[in-house]
Amino acid sequence: KGYFVQIMAGEIRQPIYTVEGGLGIRVVTDRRIGFSSTNIFEKEAIRETIKKALSVARASKPNPKWVSLPQKEKYPSVPKLYDKRIEDMTADEVLDHAKIMVTSALNVDKRIIPVWGGVAISIFEEIVANSHNVYGANRGTFFGGSLGVIAREDDKTTPIHSESAYSRSLDIKLENVGIAVAEKTIKSLTTTRIDTGDYPVILAPEALTMLMMFTLIRSLEADFVQLGRSPFANRVGQEIAASSFTVIDDGTLAGGVSSAPFDDEGSPTKRKVLIDKGVLRGFMYDNYTAKIENKESTGNGIRAGAWYSQAQPKYQFTPTVFPTNFIVGTGDSSLNEMISDIDLGILVLGVQGAHSSNPETGEVSVVATPAWKIENGEVKGLIPGLMMNMNIYDAIKQVELISKESKRVYNMILPWIKFRSIRMISKQ
Repeated sequence: KGYFVQIMAGEIRQPIYTVEGGLGIRVVTDRRIGFSSTNIFEKEAIRETIKKALSVARASKPNPKWVSLPQKEKYPSVPKLYDKRIEDMTADEVLDHAKIMVTSALNVDKRIIPVWGGVAISIFEEIVANSHNVYGANRGTFFGGSLGVIAREDDKTTPIHSESAYSRSLDIKLENVGIAVAEKTIKSLTTTRIDTGDYPVILAPEALTMLMMFTLIRSLEADFVQLGRSPFANRVGQEIAASSFTVIDDGTLAGGVSSAPFDDEGSPTKRKVLIDKGVLRGFMYDNYTAKIENKESTGNGIRAGAWYSQAQPKYQFTPTVFPTNFIVGTGDSSLNEMISDIDLGILVLGVQGAHSSNPETGEVSVVATPAWKIENGEVKGLIPGLMMNMNIYDAIKQVELISKESKRVYNMILPWIKFRSIRMISKQ
């Protein structure tokens, strides 16, 4: 349950209170798997849901790779997942946070125009149980806000810039979201151009999130590896990236947006190093893919509907391999130092079209927007109409600098990364 305040075309809507509950039932009989769900917590409705799941299973083909559901294990203690202050918040308080976020953006500059956004709180409880005596119960809270704005001056309008902040507690200030997005957007009122060519490029966390979601993350998921589609299959222990590049998936991270004692199958969550200083160390597993290799689940059996579709609640999905808190390790340079080190290059704040990337080959062709030109160590302005062509698996070998700063974007915690050379195509 929780409140959501939507921001649409500059208007802050009244808070909407929602309550959602449901039950997903997965059954296995003779290696045949069935699933069904319901949002009605009555005995007859639950019986019917079980019957539907059994019916689906009996109509399915046996899966010869199936071993068993998870066994009972001890769960880790994960701190900072619940904040009583969030549960006690009123609708007016949530509305106040939205007003503060928007007002802080407008106060930066009168040319700022809010386009979209929202503030949400939620209080939830998750229970997982199976016939092997697995039982886990977890309560949590969530608080977050996002804001997309443009800036307009005379006949010039910037692209939409966005900023967000998410937490399991009230330890974030949405005022900072408004200020940060407004300051970025005002910088984009100054436009410039750049010729098509290969340039040093800094990718911001928001841009990295979209690129990695559809390429690198997929290649580190065990189901993709077992299908023979990941370029990292049979490469554990080998160097696949620059020595400064480390990737961790940590479901036990204190206060992590996707942290919990157990995953959506009831397996304990874990901290696992996937890439260690450029060397591939392992993959993310759910219960099914782990048992195929006679391994333990890494706690990555996730009902991914929470990220892919806000319209469909988690209980309507079956668990699949998916990251928890996906983290790229920080480096030794500040963002300002990285910018000052570039004679001619580009800072890419966001990308569009990353969903069409090829996770098998790593080929990426996206619109780089917003993107700023860097010249003589200074940001000179927005470059409209810029395309970025790259291979993500080649790019992580060309990492030159990684920032000290990091930022949480959805379930990822990422730094700013400077790559030696990326192909940029100017449409001007």
